[in-house]
Amino acid sequence: MRSSVRVKEKRAIAACAARLVESGQTLFLDAGSTTSILSERLSGLSGLTVITNSLNVASNMTEREGTALLGNRTVLVGGEFNSDPPATFGDVTINEIGRYQADWALLSPFGLDSRKGATSFDPHEAEVARSMIANASKTVILADHSKIGVLSRFAYCTVSEISHIVVDAKAPQRPDFGAVQALAENVIIGTQ
Repeated sequence: MRSSVRVKEKRAIAACAARLVESGQTLFLDAGSTTSILSERLSGLSGLTVITNSLNVASNMTEREGTALLGNRTVLVGGEFNSDPPATFGDVTINEIGRYQADWALLSPFGLDSRKGATSFDPHEAEVARSMIANASKTVILADHSKIGVLSRFAYCTVSEISHIVVDAKAPQRPDFGAVQALAENVIIGTQ
């Protein structure tokens, strides 16, 4: 269901986030609906290594016609499997993520709160996000306006630990946005 709501906003966020990425970089992408849309955009770039626990992201990165000519590499990390969202999790997943060092961790949380930062409803999703952050040089949080000011069960990254926050044009209208923006290193507002 998450993949079918606020698609226009998620596409605007994905377009902005894709502009941060350069050829030759290594990226972590989690199993969020916005990162799935981002992977559609990234699949047209060249020379990327995308490491993910998301079946949707892995499929998007490899389905585009001519993918082999672009020189992209997609790594789907193993582990226990969950079908909603279709992703791996658990100790094996965390250990495999730890084998890599990425330029960027691009993550889509359940909520983004000024006090607790990026949060998830699911403990396994939070653990995967923490591991990706720990093994990346920079962290990008992709959050549509509905996630701003939302606090979920498991915090995995404070706002001050985030390199870039990419939001849609409606995010500045949210009550907690000013507090998030004041703490953030870089906030990018996506418009299409």
